[in-house]
Amino acid sequence: MTLMKSSPPVSRRTNTAIRPGKRDSMKRAIISGLVLLLVMVGATVTAGCGGGDTEQARKYVKLGDQLTLERGGKNTELLTAWKTVRETADPVAKGAAWEQAQSIYNDLQALVQKEKAEYGKIKGLKGVGDYVKYAELKILALNAFDQSLKATNDFLQKLYNNGFGSQQEKEAALQKYQAEAEKLQAENDRANEEAKQLKKDKNL
Repeated sequence: MTLMKSSPPVSRRTNTAIRPGKRDSMKRAIISGLVLLLVMVGATVTAGCGGGDTEQARKYVKLGDQLTLERGGKNTELLTAWKTVRETADPVAKGAAWEQAQSIYNDLQALVQKEKAEYGKIKGLKGVGDYVKYAELKILALNAFDQSLKATNDFLQKLYNNGFGSQQEKEAALQKYQAEAEKLQAENDRANEEAKQLKKDKNL
């Protein structure tokens, strides 16, 4: 996601513009965190054949994959909504844009839970050990995505509502958010890579 350039944001408390260097650093960090959400939408898979409850496992995987695709579209919609909030100057319009973004955010969170639930059903099946392992990896990736989603929303909510007491507090929160986003991205990438390799090795 690319955020459009804007004039230096002005602090309501100090009525002074943030220095360009600080603004650019913050902008890069925010972009990094938002792009993370696009990257973290896991790839879909198609399940193979086997014994035990394989047919049922295949059904749950298919449903989970469908929700992954739906989540990807909703995630892009949320990133666009967050961008609209950032670029809106009028307070009334900004408030309406934020409410719209929160509605999309809630929908996306619900999709994450539904997706996790479908993969979670595989754990109760018999004779589908490879599917269970795959489901566990997908759930790990989803947990990282969900945490990153919440961290980004919480940070942007304070940022857009001028919820930081000072520039120093804002910069400290930004550094904390960026570190958390990078950690969650690593967790998501690792789980998805293992799931991808499992699919290849076991011909799922």
